[in-house]
Parts: sequence; C-alpha cells; structure tokens
Amino acid sequence: MEPKTEVNEEWAFNILCKNSERHTPYMPRKVRDQLRQDKERERKQAKKMLAKTTKKRRKRVEKPEIPVEEPLTEEDLYASFFEGLPMEVMPKEDYLVMPKEEPLYEEFQWKEPKLEVEDEQDQKSSMSDFQVPLKIPKTEVKEDQKNASTIPVWKPKIQSVTDFLQDDTEDMEFELGLGSSVLFDNLPSTNSEINPSPDDDEEPEKKPSRGMRCEFDKVFEKINHPSALVMQRLAERWGSRYKTVVDYFDSKRKMKNIKCEEDDPCEKIKQFFARESEPASDWPVDDELRYCLKDEIETHLLSRKRLSIGYLHVIMEKVDLHPSYIRGQFEIGKRNLLTNDRETDKAKDWRKDEELGPHFTMDVLRQLEEAYLQKKYHSKDKEWSMMDIVSLAIKLDLKAESVEFWINKRKCATLGLEHNVIEFRRERDARMNAAHGKKLPNHKIEILNAKFEANQSPGVKERTKLGDELGLTELQVRNYFNKKRIHNRKKKLWELARVEFLSLPDDKKERMEFLATQKRKTTAENMEIASELGINYSTLVSFIDWRKSLQAVKYNKYHF
Repeated sequence: MEPKTEVNEEWAFNILCKNSERHTPYMPRKVRDQLRQDKERERKQAKKMLAKTTKKRRKRVEKPEIPVEEPLTEEDLYASFFEGLPMEVMPKEDYLVMPKEEPLYEEFQWKEPKLEVEDEQDQKSSMSDFQVPLKIPKTEVKEDQKNASTIPVWKPKIQSVTDFLQDDTEDMEFELGLGSSVLFDNLPSTNSEINPSPDDDEEPEKKPSRGMRCEFDKVFEKINHPSALVMQRLAERWGSRYKTVVDYFDSKRKMKNIKCEEDDPCEKIKQFFARESEPASDWPVDDELRYCLKDEIETHLLSRKRLSIGYLHVIMEKVDLHPSYIRGQFEIGKRNLLTNDRETDKAKDWRKDEELGPHFTMDVLRQLEEAYLQKKYHSKDKEWSMMDIVSLAIKLDLKAESVEFWINKRKCATLGLEHNVIEFRRERDARMNAAHGKKLPNHKIEILNAKFEANQSPGVKERTKLGDELGLTELQVRNYFNKKRIHNRKKKLWELARVEFLSLPDDKKERMEFLATQKRKTTAENMEIASELGINYSTLVSFIDWRKSLQAVKYNKYHF
C-alpha cells in the first residue's frame, strides 16, 4: 500500500532536504554502491510526488478566462473595469468632462481626475488585467505662469542695417528711433508715457454711407468718368479712402453698362495703379516736366501731411512721370523745407517764366499759404477779389499777376486740411512686415558699407555690378544707398535739434511734450507753432518724431 499523501510529502521533503551522510572508508565497496543506488531511487520518487501535488494546487488557484466574443469599445471596456468595484472607487461625473472650445492661441485644457490615496499594491493588482491610462493629477499653476503660457509672447521688431533694403518710395522715418532713446533725456518728464491719439488707431475699411452714396450718385449723373482731382476731393470731404471712391464709380459704370475709352480719366487711373508695380526707367526728365512737377509739389507741400495715392494721381494727370520719381521729388521738397529753415533765407528774387509760371522761395510760399488759409477758413467772404490780390502782392513785395497765378493754381489743388485721411495703411504695414524678414549675411553688409564709404552715390552700372557680385538686384542696392544717405543726413539734423532743445526753458519743453502727445499737424501749423516758441521748424518736427517713435516701439507698431 502506498503511504498517504501527507506522509509521502513529508517523507519526500525530508529525503531531498537532509544532508547526505559521509561514508566511512572501512565500508566495503559493494555495500557503498548499493546505498547510493537506494538513495537515488528515493529522491526520484520524492520528486514525482511533489510534482503531482503542485499540479493539483495550480488547477484550484487559476481564474477562468473571460470569453471575448466581439471587440470591446472604449466605453464598454471602461464600464467593465469599474463593474465590480465599490462606489468609493467609481469615477465621478465631474471627471468625465469634454474639452471646451478655446481661442486659437490657447491649447485644449483637459480636466483631469484627482486620484485618491490608496494602497499601491491593490491599485496595481486591479490594473493588471485592464490597463487604462490614468493621468497624473494636475499641479496648481500660478497666474503669472498661466498667462505666460497661454498668451503669445511679444517679440519686438528687430531693426538692423538690412532695413535699408526696403522700398524707398515711402520714408516713414523709422530709422530715427535707433539708438535715440536718450536723445532728449535731460528733462525729467522724458520717461512719461504718451497717450496715443485715437487718430493713430487703424480703422477697418468702411463701406460708403447713405449720404456718401447720394452725393456720389449726383456726381455720377453729371460726370460718368470723373478725374482723380474730383474723386480725391470727394474722399477728403467725406473722410473716406480714395480707393473706395474709385471702386464705387467703377461699380456704377458696370451696373449702367457704360464702356470706357482710352482717353477717359478712369482708364488713365487704372494705368496709374498698374505703373506702381513697374520698374522706373533711367531716362532723363525734360526741364519743362521737372518745372511743372516742382510747381505742383510747391502748391501742395505746405497743406499736406503725407503723399497720398490720390494726390499722386492728381499730379500724374498733369505730369506723365513714374510714381517713384514723383515721390522722390516730394521728399526732396520736404527736405529742402527742413534745411532752408535752419539757414538764413537768402535774398532770392522770384523768377517768372511765361510758360512755366513763377517760382517763390520757401518763406514766400509760407506767407502765401497762410493768407490763403486765412481767407478760406476765417473770412466771411471766401472769394478772392482783385483788391485782395493786389493788397497781398504789395504786402509781400510781389507782382499781382504772380499772386493771382498762384491762387488760381492753389484752388485747383486738393483740399488737404478739411479731413485727416489716412490711406493705404494696411498695405504699408504689410510691405514693412514683408521686408522685415529680408536679412543679409554680415559679409554682404560689410561690403556694402565699404562701398558706401568710398562712393555714396554710385551709378547704375556700378550698382548693377555690385548687385551681381553679392547676389542682389540693382533696386536693392539702390535702396540701400538711398536709405543710408537719408539716415546720415537725419542724424546730423537730430544732433543740431538736440543742442537747440536742451537750451530751451522748461515751459517750452513742457509745451513740446504736450504737442508730441497730440495727433500730427500739418506743415503750416507746425511752422506757426515753431515761430511762437522761437525755435526752428526742424527742431520741433525732430522732437515730435522722436517721441512718437519711442511710443511706437513700445506698442510694436509705428503710428504715423
């Protein structure tokens, strides 16, 4: 009979675990071999007995497998996991929150469950069969850190020497703010904040109102193809953009099925817009066209804040020149207005050509503009009689014919002062942002600077050759040299303005600070203020530009 399982287990365990006895050397060899064989036989029997008992125990401990008939979804898997757990462990409804729609600059923020503190071993054993990923509890973030991560970081516009590669048709004077933050720093109120005027804020493009459309329709009934001067006057009267008026008249002609011929002003205006993208030719300009252009610029210079596209088309209707050349001559006229104010006005007699008309000095033009504005806005009788013209000619020591000629020409010009029309600001900002990304390597900048020191105004052939060597276009090289020359000239003017400003009393400094907080004024108004303060016109304008450039850098946008 076999022994019981319990006795057999103890017997087998004792046989396997006890130490083997050491045989004495006096035992015979046959007896020794017989004992060894008996012990090996007992050990084999003990191993077989233990193997049978362990198999029976494993069968009792093993769990039945869960039959999976169909693939489970995430919801069924999640529900089956919490099916047999107590209510304390069940997830709350607050934890099952879908992400809400957030602004574009923010990331989706999930509401994560807070895990209760439990035994780690129990948690691991319960998660062994179904491994559902649980997030780590979210740590509390301070408000400063939260705002820093969600709100996009402000990155200033880096201004470097490569900004000279931008289009030089519109000089916005943004180079003057480079390194000039301590230019006028001797007064205590320099660091005070400037309240930007509401006029500086960019407004979206608006559709014509009902009153505007009524007046535009009246003009359209009389003139189907209005000129640039008529549309510019309408834009200034209603405070709208020149391009808005042009588009409105184009749409009216399409609705009425009115065809345009080649000689119509509307076709010329379309050509003017197309010539903006064409390169300028290097052909010499006739003296007659140059004098006519100078007359037009002198007529409008004192009443304009900037060269708008409507005013440009008005000049192009009279003078067939490229827009970039006209803008360059306008900048030259502004520059002469600044530089001539510093030096003593020389006694230059006005000269008159029978075909081109008279030409006056800046001082005479200033007095004529003041008299014209006084008559237009502050007098009951708006019409100019012959007695008024003669009295003005005697006061200025001029001929009555030349004064009459200038007044008639000024009447044909745009209004300029009734409304502050800001045009094409979006296009200008887009051009500045697009040109901002153009950067040159340092070795190219060093070569351009060396060429500039050797020759500040190279010719077309030299610019083309230099551009081929550096991999640039002739236009980029020309713009670089133009901006570099303008920057050096303005730097000298700012040094002179700084010396004059620091020598002023405190009351005049405070008034200049107040003027810098207001919206920009016209040239004639600034000249009148400069004469009241007893300073040069360029000093006043330089200080206002400096203060506005500092505020523009602060807001990361140039408000001009």
